[in-house]
Amino acid sequence: MINKRIAKSDKLAALKKDRSRVLYFMIYPHADCEGRHSGDPRDIKEDCCPRLPYTISQIAESLLELHEVGLLVLYVVEDKQYLEIYRFDDFQKGLHKDREAESEIPPNSGIGPEDSGELRTTPAKIPLNLKFNLKFKVNTNVEQKALIQKILTYFNEVTGQKRKADTGGYISGRIDDGHGFDDFKHVIDTKTSQWQDDQKMHVFIRPSTLFRPSNFEDYLNEPYQSPTPTKGKDGRPPKTDAEKERDRLTDKAIKDYSEKAWDAAMPKIEAARKIGDMAKVQAISDSTEEEVRKFSGRISRGEA
Repeated sequence: MINKRIAKSDKLAALKKDRSRVLYFMIYPHADCEGRHSGDPRDIKEDCCPRLPYTISQIAESLLELHEVGLLVLYVVEDKQYLEIYRFDDFQKGLHKDREAESEIPPNSGIGPEDSGELRTTPAKIPLNLKFNLKFKVNTNVEQKALIQKILTYFNEVTGQKRKADTGGYISGRIDDGHGFDDFKHVIDTKTSQWQDDQKMHVFIRPSTLFRPSNFEDYLNEPYQSPTPTKGKDGRPPKTDAEKERDRLTDKAIKDYSEKAWDAAMPKIEAARKIGDMAKVQAISDSTEEEVRKFSGRISRGEA
């Protein structure tokens, strides 16, 4: 319940963004009986405006603007951030606190904003040790940097590139728009599968193209299709790097085993030749070849 007198609020008129006004009225029905709520922008997003296209950074900016004009107070108790709507009782007609559950949020021990009736040009009075803005930005930057690094790592793995930084801020910009890792993954996978074998389009597999605001939403809504492997002369798809490496190791193992088998057989073969027993020479040779053949079969089947 909000008294209609709020329509003539100079403080509401002083807000620079309509988003801040909307947020103010969205917070109202979620505040407790004392007009308090968590002051963490992530909680505001989840509780008060989950369906509105406001990013966490935009909500933080609006909270600070509401604080500066004196419509609410931001404060910290035991390292947790809270807000209290200023003159909450005055603008609610028929509020019965005796019928409401008691507030579980600690009160603000600092000084609330002054009600001078004039437009506020300086921030509302708050405890001098309040670090709301700085604290939130530090936390957000740490989380965002970790997400940017995760996206860059995945981008490099898929494309074979070696990007080390969010040059131009294209990734952080889309994060601020509310997009998460899965959205970036879809765009990277989709456009890489489409363009990796296209000589003209391959050069556009880059953050400045994929994550540009005018492109990202369109790419995000494209269905992903796994690329069809090009067939070789034998009609089969070309081998992957892992398959090629497995074949190389198999060939090396067979070669090493064959050399050891023949090194062991040669003294016996030479001894048989010296006495002219050619039948024995042939038998040893046949036996060695059969031994190598059987080993080759076992290792090719993964049994050796």
